[in-house]
Amino acid sequence: MYNEFFKLPVGILSSVYGCGAYGNGTYNNSCSPSPSPTPTPTPTSTPATPPVVSIVSIDNTPYTLGSIEDVNSLPTISGLAPANSTIVITITPGDTTCTTKADAQGNWSCKITQPLTNGLHTVGVVATTPSGQVITLASFQINVSANVTTNTSTTQSTPKPVHHTNYLEISFIILILGLLIGFLIFFLSKRRKKKDDDSQHPSGPTIIPDAPTGIPPAPPSSYPPTPPTITPSS
Repeated sequence: MYNEFFKLPVGILSSVYGCGAYGNGTYNNSCSPSPSPTPTPTPTSTPATPPVVSIVSIDNTPYTLGSIEDVNSLPTISGLAPANSTIVITITPGDTTCTTKADAQGNWSCKITQPLTNGLHTVGVVATTPSGQVITLASFQINVSANVTTNTSTTQSTPKPVHHTNYLEISFIILILGLLIGFLIFFLSKRRKKKDDDSQHPSGPTIIPDAPTGIPPAPPSSYPPTPPTITPSS
């Protein structure tokens, strides 16, 4: 039992008591249900890409993984690795090694300096990062043949220097040559003139002819001799 006098409008009851049944026998079903909260997605961390080492080319020829390349006895092997890593290449049989270092972009290249024998060889590549992590590349094979030449098609040729003509230097050289030729002509002409003078006036000892015979000697002087001066004694 409830008193009808105490019934209140639904709007007032809902604002005071909210949705649902009230003590005066009324029931508020005009309220909409509260929306459920949107769940916050859990962030997923992207796994870091593990550092790798790879082969890009052999003797400037692009390398295909799993292929056996024909190379000469002194091949050049190039690839990629973590920046500033130390690369060690080992070739068997023969235990030939080649050590190099990757640059800041991870590019590296190493030329074998000990001639390899003809036939199949197994190549191993190990990279050591600056932090000390060791990365080993799966070994692959190469076939050494004396008939293979190095592919230089991708090598850029060094442009020849362009020489510009320096007219000042050429003029100076011509002037020096002209002075030398003029001095030589002057020297030869003076020498020839001296030779001509010597042929016209030969030099030699002066010969004085003897006095002719039969000429009487010159008469003595007609003047008397001067008497000696006598000083008297005091």
